[in-house]
Amino acid sequence: MAARPAVVEPELPCADFSVTPSTCTCGLGLKVRNDCLTALEFSNHVFDSCYRDADDAGHPDCTAVGPGEITTLDRLSVHDDGQHVWTLAFTNDGVSYRAKLVADVSDFDGSGCACRLAAPGGRAGTSGYAAAAALLWFAVRRRRNARGPAHRILAHSRHG
Repeated sequence: MAARPAVVEPELPCADFSVTPSTCTCGLGLKVRNDCLTALEFSNHVFDSCYRDADDAGHPDCTAVGPGEITTLDRLSVHDDGQHVWTLAFTNDGVSYRAKLVADVSDFDGSGCACRLAAPGGRAGTSGYAAAAALLWFAVRRRRNARGPAHRILAHSRHG
């Protein structure tokens, strides 16, 4: 999965939308920081919590991210291959904005955890398969070696 940078239209430099791929939950991690002079008021998204700093207990279920506040890391889930788009509508100082968030999933593991990551604009790497093959090879080799020389001598004496 690849996460593209958030696109805010019209541009709002004092609002930072941090988007990261989340491999274990297979989705996007979203965190918003408001450095504007007025609140960012979301009409179609509720954040788990908003806070000012580590000492601030914050306030749960927030739709308004106040000046100087940061949201907790929210997870936007993905359940299948393809491109996934979320559009968050919000206002700031009476002006309407839209933040577009995009995830590209090229290979999804149906187990519910761990979709493969692709570099932005790239193909999901096969490094996951290579790592699995290497682990399997080492496990088989270790098991074979764990039998030790006595096992090989006994096996040889039975056949010869």
